[in-house]
Amino acid sequence: MFEGLLESILNKVLGEYIVGLNSKDLSVSIWSGAVSLTNVQFRKDLFQKLKLPLQLVYGQIGVLKLSVPWKSIGSSPVDVQIENVEIVVSKYLFSLYQHLVNIGVCARRVF
Repeated sequence: MFEGLLESILNKVLGEYIVGLNSKDLSVSIWSGAVSLTNVQFRKDLFQKLKLPLQLVYGQIGVLKLSVPWKSIGSSPVDVQIENVEIVVSKYLFSLYQHLVNIGVCARRVF
């Protein structure tokens, strides 16, 4: 039951960046505040949302660990650890990217 509630909260907070979060990939130790997610997939439109001239081909976080201080949640930080990140990207076609910059969809970035 608690896992379902936590799944809903995490989807609201992280849903803009990840997909497929469900309670079967969620391990929760309520009293210690330890939350662990496995095999979390990045959204395919992640780089477009960040207005970067890249396209995500594949992206996964092997393990995402959260340490939530339940007793002092308002005054203490949540510790986040990320392990085994796999990302495969390709660059956008320059003409498409340039068009998106011109119409204001993407920001021009200097690297």
